[in-house]
Amino acid sequence: MLMENLVIKYLQNNNYHQNVINNFKENYFSHPNYPSLFSVTDSLGFLGIENFAVSVPKEHFRKLPEIFIASVLLDNKTEFVLIKKKEKDISYENQNGQILNISFDEFKIFWDGVILVIEENETKENSDSSFRRNKMIRFIIPLILLFFVGFLNLIDTQMLFLNYITFLLLSMIGLMLSFFIIQESLGEVNPFVSKICNSSNKNIACDFVVKSKESKFFFAINFSDLPIVFFLSNLLLISLKPSFFIQIGFSSLLSVPVIIYSIYLQKFKVRKWCVLCLGVSVILLLQAMFFLISYKQITWNIYNYSQYFIITIIIWLIWKAVEKALVNKNKMVSKNTILSRFKRKFEVFEFLLNNNSVSEDIQTLNGIIINKQLNPIKLRLFLSPSCGHCYTIYKEGIKLAKKYPEKITIEILFNVNIQNTENPFISVVESLHEIFISKKEDILNTLDDWYLKEMTLENWLRKWKQTQISTTTRTELEKQHLFCVENDLRYTPIIILGKNMYPDDFVLEELKYFISDLEEKNG
Repeated sequence: MLMENLVIKYLQNNNYHQNVINNFKENYFSHPNYPSLFSVTDSLGFLGIENFAVSVPKEHFRKLPEIFIASVLLDNKTEFVLIKKKEKDISYENQNGQILNISFDEFKIFWDGVILVIEENETKENSDSSFRRNKMIRFIIPLILLFFVGFLNLIDTQMLFLNYITFLLLSMIGLMLSFFIIQESLGEVNPFVSKICNSSNKNIACDFVVKSKESKFFFAINFSDLPIVFFLSNLLLISLKPSFFIQIGFSSLLSVPVIIYSIYLQKFKVRKWCVLCLGVSVILLLQAMFFLISYKQITWNIYNYSQYFIITIIIWLIWKAVEKALVNKNKMVSKNTILSRFKRKFEVFEFLLNNNSVSEDIQTLNGIIINKQLNPIKLRLFLSPSCGHCYTIYKEGIKLAKKYPEKITIEILFNVNIQNTENPFISVVESLHEIFISKKEDILNTLDDWYLKEMTLENWLRKWKQTQISTTTRTELEKQHLFCVENDLRYTPIIILGKNMYPDDFVLEELKYFISDLEEKNG
């Protein structure tokens, strides 16, 4: 089991919902230091999840939390394991998915003292259970509809209800197992499947089996394709026309050689067992046996068999198109992850940042300051009240300022010519700056009302307009506009980090990836 899977299990155990886990995976895979321990802790830190990786004296082992990730030396190789402490011993899950039980003393022999601890999420996340419930509902409702359609069609046939319900339920279970197999073949982590396929038995490895080259046979058909096409075809056909029970049963009989070959491959070629594949084999055998018990004589209706064959081929072709789209999507995600990993290297960001500096006059400007003046990272935002994109930049800037109050200082400036008396937004700029000078405690509310709540000009002025505008305010706003003119900055928003223009290749939100490096550099 890879490091990310151990962390995902840890997060799930600590009550973090699926959205958080998905965000962790996105940050972790695109981290420039992937797959190091630092990339894990840094990715968790981006999400505001308290965590720490430290070296602990072995004699303090009993004082550690019940669950944590530890660095161990196994077979002369350092790897990570997920630890669960018990009263007298521990169980640990290694990166191969094996779960082993050993004593405290045995564990200390190959533990190097390094641990990763993730704080438990105290807030119960109802959104995760809702997410899973909605996902399950989207899967179950079509099956219920198919059941009722088939039941209505059953009334017009002589087919027994028991035959219909048995084959329908078996096909539903088979389809569910087929989806799990597809997830394994695509490399998607499913917590339920992980519990089934990643047992303490080293001979069980579903993903290893379905991804092996031996799982392909005639015309490069993959074993993972057959179950989903077979059971999906069966569900549709038996619901639309229950008399297809005969063709489905006969097809189940024909699948017996394929089942035998599959077991042979797992036993002698791959030498690993796929629990999901065995489950599909059991379903097929049950269908075949039930068919033989129910029908003593097979009727050969060429029309029905032709229909069954043609519809199955159509579903096969549709599935292959869907599968290709899923594979291409995964490839694109993988490529984007690699590109993001390169983009998030501080050396790349720093090179682009240093390529475009502004004049030293930037130091003489006095804008609206948010957070402490002496923070190591100074971010200047030149905005305009009439600029649509400025709303987004302000929102991202404030989000960074609130998340890193001890590291980032935001300075709001304006690229607005206050000599242009025809501009109706001059009063907004002047009032904002005047409020910052005289009533600093109100400045965030005034900015939020304009850029976040997007109040109309009339309503905002009614609430915040200052009747007296000082000479200091007008002089400062003129200086800010003049600075933009002299540096040929005739647009908004303008983002300046330190004394350099923020790189166009990065959105402001991506600054969070370089906080530590910038803090170290400017500290």
